[in-house]
Amino acid sequence: MLFTLFAVLSLSCKKEEPIEPGAETTPLIIDSDITETTTLTNRVADSTIADYCIIDFIAIRNGAGLIIEPGVTIEFTADAGISVGTYTEAGYIIADGYFSSKITFTGKTKTPGFWRGIAISPTNTDARNLIDNCIVEYAGSSILGTTYAGFGYKSAVGVGAASDGSVGLVSIKNTTIRNNSGKGYSCKINSGLNEFFNNKFINNSEEAIYMGAIGFSKIDVVTSFSGNGFDGIYQDSFEASIETILDGSTHTWANENGPYFLSRGIRLNNSSASLSLDFGVELIMGDGTMINCKDGTFTAIGHLAENRIIIRGQTSGVSSWKGILIESNTDNVIKNCDISEGGSEIFLATGCNGSANVGVFYWAGNLGKVTVEGCSLNNSGGCGIYNETFSLTQHGDLTETGNTFSGNASSNVCD
Repeated sequence: MLFTLFAVLSLSCKKEEPIEPGAETTPLIIDSDITETTTLTNRVADSTIADYCIIDFIAIRNGAGLIIEPGVTIEFTADAGISVGTYTEAGYIIADGYFSSKITFTGKTKTPGFWRGIAISPTNTDARNLIDNCIVEYAGSSILGTTYAGFGYKSAVGVGAASDGSVGLVSIKNTTIRNNSGKGYSCKINSGLNEFFNNKFINNSEEAIYMGAIGFSKIDVVTSFSGNGFDGIYQDSFEASIETILDGSTHTWANENGPYFLSRGIRLNNSSASLSLDFGVELIMGDGTMINCKDGTFTAIGHLAENRIIIRGQTSGVSSWKGILIESNTDNVIKNCDISEGGSEIFLATGCNGSANVGVFYWAGNLGKVTVEGCSLNNSGGCGIYNETFSLTQHGDLTETGNTFSGNASSNVCD
């Protein structure tokens, strides 16, 4: 906890130069695209009056930047918003507020879903895109852009992901995203995130964060959730098939403040890749999904008593997801975890044809390897653990010790 507090103080603080507001008394109307780099200043002294009012869904384009200084309030009329870049033109946004002088994006009427939101175009990978020490509220009137360009959702902040695989990019730090209709933050593929730290998602009507599970490792340990339609990080369901990690990166899911939800499941399929669940993480598995370590390394290591890892189905006590299938012969470890509601159906027709919360693969000399230690394995539609076995010498490499079992439809450990 002390380390977390130190990290927040160290990474969220920056030098705050005093900025005196201007003497204006009414908002300046913005009704057209930003085509030249423009700086918005704190021009109105009365903090209850917006500095600017955007009355259309405008675009920052032609290579221009929109730079917003600390303390600025921008209000939006009905269904207005900002597109950072377009599908064919570049543009960037730097909204860099202070802890004591936030930048606010708000609706002219303080009602969830009044204005549209902030859209980062799918071709916009400018590392300058920044939303820091801001408040984004009352957005979500309609989807941010066409479904084709990956904007098929209502979101306060959304990053586009085009069919050619291009994904926009933005950094969001020390920011509160609240009282929006739809999702707080969305990206159809991957994460769309450059940096992400110490954000708060409050009272958004749908998922707080909605994106590809391959981007879950971008979510830091201190970002928090309260009162959202889903208080956590939700895997996109744009495609029906399991999401596959093909790169050779290390992926760590570490946020303890809200659960991760896998709507499609995840498959590790690169010998250099690893997926690690940190202590205290809760992972909810959608119906029919699985965690499949086909190639690479999977670890889920919780603490002995407090801060265990929870991996469960959507409904307590009802077997609804396939379970964790280990196919790789690496140092896979599942320790101090509470795993339940798996075993809804067999893992594979060949190589692991049992059903369980945890399955270990064996086929034609290829074997999975895993250590399962100090876990509770409960309410499976099959076994607690299933180890594919053909003979005394042909079986998965399972080390199983100190586990407890309850409510499983079949044996605790099957082979």
